[in-house]
Amino acid sequence: MHDQAAAVSGWISRRGSIELPSYGTSMFPLIVEGDISEFMPVDSHNIRVGQVYLFVSNEGLLVGHRLLHVIQEEHENQYIFKGDTNIFPDTAVSLDQILGEWTSVQRKQRRRPRDHWQLRLLSWLALHIHEWPKLMRWYISVKKL
Repeated sequence: MHDQAAAVSGWISRRGSIELPSYGTSMFPLIVEGDISEFMPVDSHNIRVGQVYLFVSNEGLLVGHRLLHVIQEEHENQYIFKGDTNIFPDTAVSLDQILGEWTSVQRKQRRRPRDHWQLRLLSWLALHIHEWPKLMRWYISVKKL
């Protein structure tokens, strides 16, 4: 595990959660650049497709994306994530690369838990509307976000 990921993992273990600023548009509009996302420890027995997790990519980057698939292999599962506005999924990662489970987002002075109706609606749209990534990418380009 990379140094930054080890530090984040250690922080979550010691403190019970970590708050990190968001960069980019891959999770728009659920998470917007500048939002503060909170992540809690991962329960490895309760990892759910559709939930957002913090993981360290194979390139060593910290990424918060939605779990799309779990590929069950002989020795260990592989986890496939994808940003809600990304066309293609991320490269598969192993369980030890998953650092935290997304629990809330703070935008400006307002904190919303992941089970807030607006966030649940955005999650549902991202999971069930096939054209969602293209629509959001178009919106981002028009608004120049």
